[in-house]
Amino acid sequence: DWVKVAHAYLYIGDFARAREAFAKAIQDNPENPECYLFASVTALRNGEYELALSWAQTAARLAPDDRLCQAHVRIVAATCLTAAGERLALAGDTAAAHDCFEAALQLDPGNATARSGMQQTTADHAACPFPGAAEPHESKEETQ
Repeated sequence: DWVKVAHAYLYIGDFARAREAFAKAIQDNPENPECYLFASVTALRNGEYELALSWAQTAARLAPDDRLCQAHVRIVAATCLTAAGERLALAGDTAAAHDCFEAALQLDPGNATARSGMQQTTADHAACPFPGAAEPHESKEETQ
């Protein structure tokens, strides 16, 4: 049973092998939402955000009445948005980063990383010495 093998790998802290075992469990039992849920948790732990989201969405689709699966898909989506926000902030796009953090908090209000990122991007935007300088504006010729 690949699920038991995967849990054994989790127990010893071998997350890469646990993810592989969960992937095999999914192949063996593609209609079992629990396989997708645990595979998603493990992929998320490994930093494989897109794969974690895909598996979380599948678990939620297979178990629409399972509150754990439904909550997990929101948490994974929020984590993906938070990671995107962090990348955007590092690239200097604080407005887009702020939007990602805000969306993440709508999905997972307890996401401390998103909350911190949102506060930082708000502070960065407020600290701009020329507010609105990045906004497009009309010249006198364009308004006449």
